[in-house]
Amino acid sequence: MKKLSLIFLLFLSVAFSQLRVGLDVSRTTDISVKWMGMEAGEKGSPDGMGLTLGYEQTLLFDLIGVGAEYNLATGGGDDHEEHDDHGDDHDDDHDDEGGVGGPGNFAFVYGVAKLPVGFPMVRGIVRLGTTLAHQEEGLKGGLSYGLGVRVKPPVLPVGVEAHYTMHNFEPNSADFPSGAEVSASYSSVNLTVTYKF
Repeated sequence: MKKLSLIFLLFLSVAFSQLRVGLDVSRTTDISVKWMGMEAGEKGSPDGMGLTLGYEQTLLFDLIGVGAEYNLATGGGDDHEEHDDHGDDHDDDHDDEGGVGGPGNFAFVYGVAKLPVGFPMVRGIVRLGTTLAHQEEGLKGGLSYGLGVRVKPPVLPVGVEAHYTMHNFEPNSADFPSGAEVSASYSSVNLTVTYKF
């Protein structure tokens, strides 16, 4: 029993909590539809910026942990540019099939590793998890991942992070022709301020 208590105390002594507030300063939404040998899609940059609110719990001297983040969409609609990889070989009726420009608000649950990169106060960040989309938007969440860098002075509780994150979604197949293969994604460059306690 004493050993278990000591292990638990050691666990607490190397565990850190962190609050996170950030902005998606650059955002891109992309949807691709493959159907009967044809491929079409829609890609664009939503207006405004996305606000992210999150929490992380890290262990082993802040090397690994888990986190959750909620992305709040701000600004106006999407400014899309259509693209087609097969020129005139497809039916124009499918250019606008399932016009899902990108998600609104969604959550991101992930595991994180913060690795030393050889510079004082700087760590590389790898995040891998799943995105949870709102069902009413016709989207299901999928595997998501991100890479970034963290800068934090050792004596201050405040740090700064920059991330690139790719969120993958599965649109509702009922909005597309039968047999169509559909994929959707939202990628962002995010700047985040963190507070450790």
